[in-house]
Amino acid sequence: MQTTQKLIAISFLLMLSACGGSGSIPSKAVAPLAVPKPPVLAPGVTPGNLQVNVTSPPATVSADVLGAFNALNDFRASVGLGKLNYSPELSVAATNHRIYQFNNYLSPTYSFHFEDPLGVGFTGVAPIDRARFAGYATTYNYVTEDGSTGANGNAALLGLIDTVYHRSSIAGQDYRDVGIDYLYQPKVFRNGTILPFGSLLIDIGYKTTPQRNASDFYWTYPLNDQTNVNLSMCSESPAPFPEIDPNKSCDLIGYPVSFIAEKSQTLVVTKFTIKIANTASNLDAWLLTQKTDPNKYLPANEAYLTPKGAMQPNTTYQVSFEGTINGKAVSKDWKFTTAAQQIFY
Repeated sequence: MQTTQKLIAISFLLMLSACGGSGSIPSKAVAPLAVPKPPVLAPGVTPGNLQVNVTSPPATVSADVLGAFNALNDFRASVGLGKLNYSPELSVAATNHRIYQFNNYLSPTYSFHFEDPLGVGFTGVAPIDRARFAGYATTYNYVTEDGSTGANGNAALLGLIDTVYHRSSIAGQDYRDVGIDYLYQPKVFRNGTILPFGSLLIDIGYKTTPQRNASDFYWTYPLNDQTNVNLSMCSESPAPFPEIDPNKSCDLIGYPVSFIAEKSQTLVVTKFTIKIANTASNLDAWLLTQKTDPNKYLPANEAYLTPKGAMQPNTTYQVSFEGTINGKAVSKDWKFTTAAQQIFY
């Protein structure tokens, strides 16, 4: 997938096990450490196995790669998802595909996510093939790919969050690893003006054991009381709202609001509304679920509400959700405040 802001997508990831060590015996007795109590779960709730401490990129990576890595994990942690390890192998796969794209973008068989075996620099047809070529795993694994553009790696990653399909992709609950490639290519105009511009490509996935959240988990975005939320979603490809002219999407598509349950659950929406706080009328909006998604990308545990028209600047919005998760009633009310102006990455 890709956007007018040059977004692109697909998805896949790995796991990290923590280990500790022991030191010398102290010279005097030390009280034993208290054993942490396991979380108290409601009857029938399956616990999660989230990664908290993960492998960071080496010091040799660029500031853009590090910025994208941190922005991705900060976003995932903020909504209650497990963090991702930096994968050198997936990063090699992303870089290899970047080289292929550069060499073959004028070819009549060119595709953003798939490679032609006859193309220059071919390393695998699909993202998973290229990941295996780079040594990520040779048996079972799951890998996907997302991309966008932005003035730096952090900005390009934030651009993915501001969409429907790409937010869904980078927030995949089972991923464990991410590889990142960012190519900075400033645009220079005849008058000497330089426009910061670069392209981000990320491969995400897991090798054998996926992460999982507790079965009663759900998350919403924007977060409650979040500020500086963008005013609109510029077009995405495939387009979740195909009736909208891509050249006018920044004015005609508001910011996507999401309610997402644990991956194995089925979400049913009874009520999903958004309005300006302290007003009576709900905004006219698109509701996207697995049943209403025109491209059938969204899974059964996700719902997105997107206003028809850009949001107002410096304005607080109130969201209300009612529905069921695997037949159990759930409701949530929250609010967020928009930025002073549209944010372009």
